Amino acid sequence: MKWVYCLSTSVLLASNWSAKAHDFWIEADQQHVMAGETVSVTAKTGHGIDQSLWPIVPHRITSLRSINADGVEDHQTAILGAIDTGIFNFSDLEEGTHILAIESGNSFSELPVETFMSYVEEEGILPIARDREWNGDGISSGKELYSRRGKTLVQVGSRPEAGRHLTKPIGMTLEITPTENPFDIAPGSSMNVQVHYRGQPVDGATIHVTKLDQPDVSTTLRTRSDGIAEMPRISEGRWLFHTVWSSPAQGLLNGADYMTVFSSLTFDIDGPGEGGR
Repeated sequence: MKWVYCLSTSVLLASNWSAKAHDFWIEADQQHVMAGETVSVTAKTGHGIDQSLWPIVPHRITSLRSINADGVEDHQTAILGAIDTGIFNFSDLEEGTHILAIESGNSFSELPVETFMSYVEEEGILPIARDREWNGDGISSGKELYSRRGKTLVQVGSRPEAGRHLTKPIGMTLEITPTENPFDIAPGSSMNVQVHYRGQPVDGATIHVTKLDQPDVSTTLRTRSDGIAEMPRISEGRWLFHTVWSSPAQGLLNGADYMTVFSSLTFDIDGPGEGGR
C-alpha cells in the first residue's frame, strides 16, 4: 500500500503567514567526534535564519535514543539534564556511525481556516488538502493533533566500511531515511532520501531542504511513488531535510480532525580530508 493523494489548488488559500516556522529538527554540536567524547544535541524550530530553541518539557518527549550497527540504546536520562540548558548530552557512544533520534507526544493546534490552508499548501500536506476538498470544507478552522520526530547522524571515531543501518527506517510514524550513507557521499554528488509514513512509502510528500551553515540556501523536493526524492547536487556542509504528513481521523482529543507528524533528518556532507577521508 502506498499513500497517494492529489492536491487541488482550488482549496488552497493565499496568506502571508509562513508555515515553514513549524520546521523541527535536532542538531549535534559536532557530527564527527572522537570515541569517548560527549555529543551535545539541541532541538530547534523555525526555518532559515528564523530559528529558536525548542523548549525542553520532559512529558512531551516520548523517546530519546541512539541507534548504531549493534542495536539501540535508550537515553531518557539525558532529558532531565536538558531542562535548564536545552541541550541533550549523549555520552559513552560506541565507535561507529550513530542515528540520534527524538520523538514527541501529541499537542493540539487550532488555526483560522485561511491560515490553516496556507500552512497545508506550503508544507504540501496532501491528505488534509484532499480531505477538505472531498468534504467541501472551506470555512472551518483547522484542528489537529501534531507530534514531532527528529534524527541526526553522528560519526564517533573511525568510520566502518558498512553503515547499512543508516539507510533503514527505525520505526518512526513519519521518517526520512537516506538511501546511502551521507558520510560516504562526495560534495557535488546527487543524493536520494526516502519518506515512509506508518511503514509505507509516501507518494507526493514535500521535503524542505535547508543548508544549516548557510540557512539562506534552501530548496524543495517532492517524493515519487516509491517515496524517494532526489537532491540533484548536494554540497559540503550541514543539511536539514524536513517533511510533514497527516491522516484524517475522528474522535480525537479536543475535536481535532487530523493526526499530523513533523519529521526531519540532519547530517553532514564531508569536505575533502574530513571525517576520516
